[in-house]
Amino acid sequence: MSTQHASGAINVNVVTGASYTGALSADGKLNVKTRVSELGSTHPCGASLITIVNGLTAVPARAADGSLNVIERTTEFGSTHPCGATLVVGTV
Repeated sequence: MSTQHASGAINVNVVTGASYTGALSADGKLNVKTRVSELGSTHPCGASLITIVNGLTAVPARAADGSLNVIERTTEFGSTHPCGATLVVGTV
């Protein structure tokens, strides 16, 4: 496995943030943590902070709090959803 899925989306591994994980999982996926109240792009555990969007309205690549706006890939190809969010593969 690698960080990039065959479709162009990003392979992710969702973590809780309870322990240090680093940026990448052992199989090469990007470690992500769903933002609750944190600010910035990276959680102290090393994972990227994400905000899950619904894809119905246009959004920038990054949320105002610094986290990465993401949407789970269904049938799209490429790394960016038409709404502007990053496409990811993995249960978010």
